[in-house]
Amino acid sequence: PEAEFVASLSKPEVTLQIRIPNDPTQMAWNFYGQILSLTMNVMSTIKQVKADLSRIHLNGMPVNKIQLKDPNAGFYNNNNATLAALNIGPTATLEMLPKSRGGRRA
Repeated sequence: PEAEFVASLSKPEVTLQIRIPNDPTQMAWNFYGQILSLTMNVMSTIKQVKADLSRIHLNGMPVNKIQLKDPNAGFYNNNNATLAALNIGPTATLEMLPKSRGGRRA
């Protein structure tokens, strides 16, 4: 549970490592393949993480276009879930992916 996870931490904040894709067609959003550090309160929601990532590092990329993925656990689709509820701790490395538009594939 969330409360137990928070209690297990030495302080209520985590520094996330977020891997940004390298995409030459998306240079306006700073997609250079870099790994960014973002320090957040452990009670922050996924949506807040995306908003800070957008504001600080991605030139204001629309939050609804950002997906966060844990290489081991899959996508975090619930924007209202907290980092604590998802057990995302101080050593977490996440991948940032742009949401792609739906549609049929040829």
